[in-house]
Amino acid sequence: MGRIGVPSGWTPIALDAFCQNWAADYDGTEVAMGNHAAAAIAEAHAANHMFARHARPIFNYFCPIAGANPTGLAPLLRWLYLDNKDNERSYTVNIIAVMPESVVNEWYAQQWSGATNYAAGNITAKSAQITNSVRRYQDLVALSFRVSRGAVTDAVVEDGLSTFDGCTILAVTVYEDVLAEIDTSIHTYCNPFLAKPGKQIVEGVVSDLRTKVHELRTTGLPIVFSWAAQGDTGTPAVPGAATGLHVTSTSYVNLFDQSEAARTAVTPGQCCQALYCGRGKRAIAGNGQTKVVFRVLANATTNNGVVKFEGSDNIASNLTEITVTGGGGLAWYGSDSNFIYLDTTVAVDNLTTAMNKIDALGKIVTSGDLFVYAIRGWIIYT
Repeated sequence: MGRIGVPSGWTPIALDAFCQNWAADYDGTEVAMGNHAAAAIAEAHAANHMFARHARPIFNYFCPIAGANPTGLAPLLRWLYLDNKDNERSYTVNIIAVMPESVVNEWYAQQWSGATNYAAGNITAKSAQITNSVRRYQDLVALSFRVSRGAVTDAVVEDGLSTFDGCTILAVTVYEDVLAEIDTSIHTYCNPFLAKPGKQIVEGVVSDLRTKVHELRTTGLPIVFSWAAQGDTGTPAVPGAATGLHVTSTSYVNLFDQSEAARTAVTPGQCCQALYCGRGKRAIAGNGQTKVVFRVLANATTNNGVVKFEGSDNIASNLTEITVTGGGGLAWYGSDSNFIYLDTTVAVDNLTTAMNKIDALGKIVTSGDLFVYAIRGWIIYT
């Protein structure tokens, strides 16, 4: 086992001094410049900085105080993510909450007991403090706990947050913990010590850089669509409430504005920054596409429900439909075959139907109710 220290700040790679095509000898004659280990060492350290210091946001949630749950739900929130990155094997759940106006027991928040990596110790400090203030924003409190994920699983895993005895959640952010140093026995890293005078450059450090940067480009990719309702129980009213989205229409309607029946440039949806972010063989081939896969936490009471995602119409048939089994109960629906593409040639300020905006629509097939409690969409490498 070894340790590689990683600077906290980003330093540009300055290779001009030893990576020119030509150099001048002592009498001023230009000669071809040889290989320098310093160039590869600088690139290896830069790659390690990205491995250790650029952790991924996992989940976020915000709610106005008027709509926040004031009693407690287990779970209050649920989310999924793809666990396929060797580094940053823990993440911190940061919470902004309001203390209750009265309590019987000490109030607190805790990791949901149904989480994949559940541990009873993932809990905020319990408190018996209450507020009698009319201006309750003066009584905000910050809570947090850390979740350890163990070894990488290369699988979709679930987490969630529960609240108890009046802990009222206004905001949640979950992001991976950065690394101050890289443990060579468990983390992905570039070995700067492969670059030494007399050693093979191309077969050694250059090959290592190529392999590890490829690893960085293909794992721990962004989550671009994240939405969650409070709780997964109850029967919210059309067109939706804080406890979920409710659809009874037999034709598609926008989940967030049921007066809209089709994707347009101005319908509610998740806008994505994708310009020049192409990955994989599709991007290399010049197609300008990167794939986003979806899951929905939903329940269809009698007949099947369907949730459809649509993206930029620059790409033909850029949609996917997830069937929610009627009577199948509350569950995560969807698979890796449910995906759309972001168009990585579309500018950020594009306001047409070609924009990288993902719309979520839903319907019930014949009759009954479709409830949607969470939506997750993340980029994968193809």
